Amino acid sequence: MVKSIRDDEIRKFYAQKALKFGEQTISPDEKPRRVTVLVNTSASQFKVMDRFQKNALPLLNLAGIQVDIIKTESADQLESIASVLDKNEADAIFIVGGDGTLARALTGIFKKFDSNKLPIGIFPGGNDNRGLLNLVPSVFTFRDDIRPICESAMAVIEERKRTVHPFKVEIVSTNPEEPPEPIYSLSDVSAGWYKVIEDYKHKFWYWGRLKRRWAYFWSMVKNSPEPFKVEVYYEQFCPGCKRCKMNKKLEEPKIQTQTQENQSWWRYFIGVPLIGTNKQPQKLTPKKDYSKIENERCGERHQLQLVGTDLIVDANQIEDSVQLHFLIGGLLHDSRFSLLRDGWKRCKSDLVATSGDLKFYTNEFVANSVELNFQHLPENIKKIAISGDSKILDNYEEKVVKIQVTDKTADVYLPTEIRVRIKEGSWFELEERQ
Repeated sequence: MVKSIRDDEIRKFYAQKALKFGEQTISPDEKPRRVTVLVNTSASQFKVMDRFQKNALPLLNLAGIQVDIIKTESADQLESIASVLDKNEADAIFIVGGDGTLARALTGIFKKFDSNKLPIGIFPGGNDNRGLLNLVPSVFTFRDDIRPICESAMAVIEERKRTVHPFKVEIVSTNPEEPPEPIYSLSDVSAGWYKVIEDYKHKFWYWGRLKRRWAYFWSMVKNSPEPFKVEVYYEQFCPGCKRCKMNKKLEEPKIQTQTQENQSWWRYFIGVPLIGTNKQPQKLTPKKDYSKIENERCGERHQLQLVGTDLIVDANQIEDSVQLHFLIGGLLHDSRFSLLRDGWKRCKSDLVATSGDLKFYTNEFVANSVELNFQHLPENIKKIAISGDSKILDNYEEKVVKIQVTDKTADVYLPTEIRVRIKEGSWFELEERQ
């Protein structure tokens, strides 16, 4: 009961913020901003559309944004639609779904282009939202909370843009009849017992808040956590030098200004700024001159033979590039009791992707590319998850999982913080951050 009232107050708080944008005056010859919403209706056990309509859609409407909703029937359909949307149809895209939904949308775009034509908003509609958690941990660590949902909508309304770099994943087979299908992602690649159990927890929905703990317990009752073996090739991480960057010439800085010629005469006639046109002129930052940067270790390759029960490769966005962050561990946690204990610690700390035990991971490095060739995978975990979507690895000895950074860029709308705090007590009180 208290949570329901609290959520209503939170919605009211964000509605007042959004309404300020909707009350702004625009000239008669200007059109409202148009946002096309792509919805994966099957995300989060088919609950994602209800969450969007209840928490985000009202904010977009109050802000005076024209919203067109497309409910996709399959991941292939969503990928196709995302690849053809341009400025003729919308001013922005809002992806409603989980990590896999976002990955399919990015894949549709980057199969054809090096950057997205339209900025992308991301609705946290998945079960874990590991990609968003990695991008903005200060916002998306709040689980079972509508504030991150409202903030994702406000990021679109306020046009809080950030440029990020996706990485590419391919499963390459020695069988020529199985051509690799590239997947572009902002989330992670994971394998092992922990990811399998985290997926398994949704089958125990009737346990409520205890379903995750029960999944670890029941999985360890039924199985012994036999470790996997993997051969890893990786390329030394390089933030950019004359060896690996194609653009070696320093571009002259350009000044972006709004002149009278490209603005509506109505603005000067009625004396009211238009939505989105009242920004100060921005000076574009010139690109780095990589021709002057030396890195002798650029392109250096390494080979490792590793064993573990948990593997994850995620991405760290750094300046104008991205680095792959590789972790493997669990070798000392390969007994039933040890894995159960570490799993329950993750539940208690509300950790989604990684362990909170610093001694858990035995190998860690950053790289430009990683190749995984599994030598042994126990029968119950013959799969690898790419952006949360599990891919079966039958005949895994004949397949290589290739992960590499790209020069492709995506402008995405991302919040920077949770702007309203909840002061708990016998009741609750909302407090806006200053």
